[in-house]
Amino acid sequence: MDFFEQEMRAMFGENRLLCNMKFVGKTMIGALDESKLLKVQFINTAAGGYYDAFLVSVIDKENGVMDTQIMKFSEIIGKYKLRCSSEFISPYIWDERGEPRWYTPVTDAQKAQIAEKVLSYAEMFQDQSNNLSMQFQ
Repeated sequence: MDFFEQEMRAMFGENRLLCNMKFVGKTMIGALDESKLLKVQFINTAAGGYYDAFLVSVIDKENGVMDTQIMKFSEIIGKYKLRCSSEFISPYIWDERGEPRWYTPVTDAQKAQIAEKVLSYAEMFQDQSNNLSMQFQ
């Protein structure tokens, strides 16, 4: 299991929303309900080798991609202040020569925040028909 897969499993492996999850490299996919999937991928939005965001897609099994969002880690957990400097940088994973690692410190609590934001977004697309029919009776 590579670094990206470990990080993805740490963030999403135990959650209340997805089932039948699969993890391969920089990608995770899981079922939201019977007709929809959630796909999450590490991506870079700045320079090559700097993975600073997730590309999150909700996919209808019959009709394809319903919606896609780019979720930057810095927009969820904030930026990191460099020691001995007034400079702030966005959190990212730096893949240098095939040895990826977090360039900025990211705690388990911050990883949980990132996962919760992704799952909150996905939850908007989950089939709520059972809940809605109960509310209108």
